[in-house]
Amino acid sequence: MRQPLRCLVIIGLLFASTAPSAMAGPLADTCLVDKMPSATLLFPYFEVDLDDPNGITTLISINNSSVDPALAKVVIWTDCHLPVFSFDVFLSGNDVTTINLQNVLANGNLVSTTPDTAGQAAFPSCSSPISNPVLQGNALADLQAKLTGQPSVVDGQCYGSERPESRIAVGFLTVDTLNDCSSTILFPDDEGYFEAGGNGLASNDNVLWGDFYLIDPSENYAQGFEAVGVVADPDRFVGNDIRSFYQVTEDESDDRVPLSSKLRSRFLNGGAFDGSTQFIIWTQRSPELESFTCGVTQGSCPEASQLRLEMEFFNEQAELTANLGFIPPAFLGKYDVQDFNAGADFGFLSLDSQGPNILIGPPGTFEQRQAWMLQISSARDRFSVGMAATRVDDLCKASSDGESQGDTSR
Repeated sequence: MRQPLRCLVIIGLLFASTAPSAMAGPLADTCLVDKMPSATLLFPYFEVDLDDPNGITTLISINNSSVDPALAKVVIWTDCHLPVFSFDVFLSGNDVTTINLQNVLANGNLVSTTPDTAGQAAFPSCSSPISNPVLQGNALADLQAKLTGQPSVVDGQCYGSERPESRIAVGFLTVDTLNDCSSTILFPDDEGYFEAGGNGLASNDNVLWGDFYLIDPSENYAQGFEAVGVVADPDRFVGNDIRSFYQVTEDESDDRVPLSSKLRSRFLNGGAFDGSTQFIIWTQRSPELESFTCGVTQGSCPEASQLRLEMEFFNEQAELTANLGFIPPAFLGKYDVQDFNAGADFGFLSLDSQGPNILIGPPGTFEQRQAWMLQISSARDRFSVGMAATRVDDLCKASSDGESQGDTSR
């Protein structure tokens, strides 16, 4: 950080835990699992001021839990859930790589990592240092345009929710373990990226863990969160009707277990918390998303209009104070609890994420969609806290009625 924060309070993610069992694979009977090294990390939100070196930024940390070397691909996605850039990172045994996304997105400075002797043997196609695409000129301008909702300088299309004249880049990251380096920019949708059993470009090595910080020096506060660990468990997908994390068709070749669709989180809006509570909500995308013509979506992502976030607000006496169906403008967003007329200053939000059927049931029906939610509660110029919502279901199995099989809220 470039300047000290006046007061920083960081609260780690709160995960629902399940005791391990003797079943095949690293997981217990549901996908409600403890924090553990994973084959994919989801950093569900980033925000970067592209013009002000002292403006808001996001710091991420990618860590290798193994004594053996590891290779990972960082993929940058827009809030419309379109991948727009990727690069490789080498990690020696028990290594840590930290990245200030402002250096990447504002200045085009990609992290440079060099395989050691063991790494060169494990990943023979990797150069030393790893040769990542150069971000400068039109390439950097194009990436910035896509992440700020502006027309691409290459094809004139939009890739993120339209935000006229915005210079705040918004999106999210995924990080996958790899079997080897790639000479071109590749994304999880590309042929050969995933193959069953971890035999594609991406591997099934559950070795990654990480964290990230949203920092706003102008407000003298920050929040810290753990990256969302998405475990690869190929045994779970054998002979079962099970969703996967990346799955948007019937192909589960990524072998990654899915997230939840129902979450709960506290909110604080009063007293010392004069900055209120904000919710960051990440949702699963629709299949085969593409860039779109700018100026015709009224600022939103075209497919996001089909999502349905059922939101129930309760006060601290567990009384329902508000019930609404929210259609988000994008697959990723930050929302203030004051915008939802929660009906109480203190309580909790119960979120149910749904979308048009893409896996099961007849067309036109709704199914549960993966989601992740973070809570940020702050008091301006005093302190702020950030934490993850609690998961109350899992999507390990698909159901013909559109409900998840592992719902623990009933």
